[in-house]
Amino acid sequence: MTSAPRPVHQRVIGKLHLLLAPAVEPPCEFYLAPLDVYLIHPGENWKETRNIVQPDLCLICDPEKLHDRGCIGAPDLVVEILSPGTAAKDLGPKRELYLEYGVKEMWIVHPTEETITIHVLENGEFRILPILARGQTLQSPTFSQLRFLVDDAFPESAA
Repeated sequence: MTSAPRPVHQRVIGKLHLLLAPAVEPPCEFYLAPLDVYLIHPGENWKETRNIVQPDLCLICDPEKLHDRGCIGAPDLVVEILSPGTAAKDLGPKRELYLEYGVKEMWIVHPTEETITIHVLENGEFRILPILARGQTLQSPTFSQLRFLVDDAFPESAA
């Protein structure tokens, strides 16, 4: 059993949701964890897949993928907020699943370093963009409406 996320994780996911949800228009919509995402290839039965993940935050622009059990197929964008208990999984097996199943964009958020790294799907591989930190602006290369100051994603510094 995995322990509950730390308060900083929850503050960051809340801030990101508040920043991002109003920026998108239907049919696109952001969803917070827990939401089961069933990663399948065309023709596969979602009820038989073992590739079920729960991104911290995900953007789904195809309403046909929404089901009362979660999302059937790859979200358009996923956000993973690193924590000590999940970082290895987020950066390893989950990242590989997102790549294999065609997630267009993945953000890795490091709450203690206060950085965000964008992974963009290009030609079947993730291209990793330069790390963004406080004082910089995040501009999604895939979703033009997603733009914000990195500072706004993190709690105020205890400076």
